[in-house]
Amino acid sequence: MLKILLPLAQKYGHLPVRTRVADSLLLSLRHDKRHLLSKIGWKFFYSLLSLLAAAKARRAGLPTADKTVGLMQSGHLTEEYLVDVIEHATRSNRWQRVRVIEIYCHPSLVLESPRFGPNPGDLVAVTGPKLREVLAARQVGLANYRQLQEQGWLT
Repeated sequence: MLKILLPLAQKYGHLPVRTRVADSLLLSLRHDKRHLLSKIGWKFFYSLLSLLAAAKARRAGLPTADKTVGLMQSGHLTEEYLVDVIEHATRSNRWQRVRVIEIYCHPSLVLESPRFGPNPGDLVAVTGPKLREVLAARQVGLANYRQLQEQGWLT
């Protein structure tokens, strides 16, 4: 996949590439214990894949977020989970150098959607009042990839 994706991202203006999937298994399970075996598999698979992909993207000069979270909650993202992620990221020494966190989600206004596809629950999660309150209190800004590139925030 990277053999196809990386040259295309370079060709079309050094587009950002999702490479650093970094969901915390424990954090994810604290919020949703469903799909335990899938989450363990995803953690193992994406940890290895992320290491390889991040190195290749860096060599290709492509920007990436420092961490991507939300994969393990796919289809079941909640505001409480996102609040926990933001609070963890802003107080953890392990995340001290993290400047850009991508939230993996597929918000939608459509009420019926496939398990891993766009869904209204993700929209509720990313627009919740408690999340906005925590983002403001922790001085965390929101931006899209274009804004991040223009401001030099992507590595």
